[in-house]
Amino acid sequence: MKAAAKAERGRLRRAIVVGAGRAGLTATLELAEQGVPVHLLSLAPSVHAQSNRDREGFNACHLDPSDSVAEHARDTVRAGAGLVAAATAERLCQAAPELLEWLSSLGVPFSRQQGGGLAHVRLVGSRLARTAHAEASTGRNIVSSLDARVRAQEEVHATDEFGVLVPGERLVRRTDHWRFVSLVLDDRGAAVGVLAQDCRTLAFKAFAGDGIILATGDYAALFAEAASSDACTGAALGAVFRQGAVIANPEFVAHHPLVLVDGALSLALPELLRAYGARLSSPRTKQSEEPLSLDLSSLAPEIAQRLVSSLGPAVSNLLGVDLTRDTVSVRSRAARGLGGLWVDSPDAGGFSAREHATSIPGLYAAGAASAEYHGAACLPGNLAPADLLGARRAARGAIAHRAALEKSAFDLPKSVFEKRATEAENEFEALFKRDSAADADHPHALLAELRMAMASGAGPRRDADGLIDLVERLGELERRVGRATVRGTNVGWNQDALLLASLPDSVALARCIASAALAREESRGAHVRSDFTATRDTLAKPSWFKSGAGPDPEPLESFEYECAGESVSIAR
Repeated sequence: MKAAAKAERGRLRRAIVVGAGRAGLTATLELAEQGVPVHLLSLAPSVHAQSNRDREGFNACHLDPSDSVAEHARDTVRAGAGLVAAATAERLCQAAPELLEWLSSLGVPFSRQQGGGLAHVRLVGSRLARTAHAEASTGRNIVSSLDARVRAQEEVHATDEFGVLVPGERLVRRTDHWRFVSLVLDDRGAAVGVLAQDCRTLAFKAFAGDGIILATGDYAALFAEAASSDACTGAALGAVFRQGAVIANPEFVAHHPLVLVDGALSLALPELLRAYGARLSSPRTKQSEEPLSLDLSSLAPEIAQRLVSSLGPAVSNLLGVDLTRDTVSVRSRAARGLGGLWVDSPDAGGFSAREHATSIPGLYAAGAASAEYHGAACLPGNLAPADLLGARRAARGAIAHRAALEKSAFDLPKSVFEKRATEAENEFEALFKRDSAADADHPHALLAELRMAMASGAGPRRDADGLIDLVERLGELERRVGRATVRGTNVGWNQDALLLASLPDSVALARCIASAALAREESRGAHVRSDFTATRDTLAKPSWFKSGAGPDPEPLESFEYECAGESVSIAR
């Protein structure tokens, strides 16, 4: 057993959580409640997180007397189309009731029945009514309550590992409007910090961290008209993928059937509306690209008004319709990437350094950045408990990792971090010095082209020819990104420059998605290969990829990674 690394008295060894959505906030709380000082780093405040848009509710089997963990797990496995491990589903469903009670204790205003119990409905895919909800704004209410709890921890004075109060330091330090650029790796390839960029000043800084949790969301916004935040381009996942992290199941993307598309606006309406009786009808021609019609007129007026009001006034204002009376057209669009960073999931209970550990030592993943709960997003209402459980497990893994360290990142020379920040600054400044050739592309035009290419080539209906063409188009896009120029010269809030700097990471992840989709020669779940229409039992395994020596990602059957000083072998 290795002795834990100790800092000097009066010095804090902070863990780093990247992402301030539902998973990032939960991981921060778990660390703080265990006395671990945390640096919470995010691209935007919590109110803008993707999980703020989740309107589906929270599945927990104890809400229905006839339900059980086994029933909930069976529905989860079925929704995951064979790529959800039974043990993973059972662990999620077992934890969900306690997580729901915890949220209630934090003050999440879940809808109540007349007797005071939690109201619950049956969403599509579930055989029983197990979904609690805060009307149609569950995600917003959960994030708001978690954020308030984290804000309280920002006022708690921090002590070091010896119990000595550190003047001026708080248990949680929050830094908003910073873009995750990459990990800082030591000479053994272990993550010892995070390189980030201030979006306001464009300055770079490398932050040391003993235990890093990535909770940066998914990659649905790589697809045109996606029903997700525009920030979900997978750039953070692409960055750590390029640094050696293993990506799992990137070819799978959950599509939401109730997406309002109006020009640049894509808005996902909750399945909760159908649970209360809203009608969804098909067009008479039944062509695949034609929209469906959603009608709420069959709902009791007071229920329709309550649900629509909870969506927020911006919905009606943007659409220019009254959802309680007017029929609206909806389409199926990408809503959440089901893949993400591979994370370990040992059966051992308690605090283990392998809990949600990635293939890069010292790096952990939670929420949509992790591929562990692949089927959770497929079953409406499972996403929230999966995010919370994964965040707790990642935090506990990071705590065990810290305890096993022989040398703290905070004992490394400052030059290690300053050198990485200087290199990034030089690379970023070079973007402004590129020749302004007439054929140079604008970053936003390249992103739009990337999204269109992904939607047409790697959508729910695919074939080998389309995927091969997509891989070639992505290679060409990668070359054009390398020649693109920044049209503005301002040094603050330069969105063109920030986007151009992150595009190589997004394209790298897109190539991984396309390559994984090409390698999966079967139809599974909602993903149909027109050239391989059958589902093959031999392929009922997760797909693993790492960055290779060339531009194409390398598929894996097995790999090894280091955790707490030990080598761990992983095989499919």
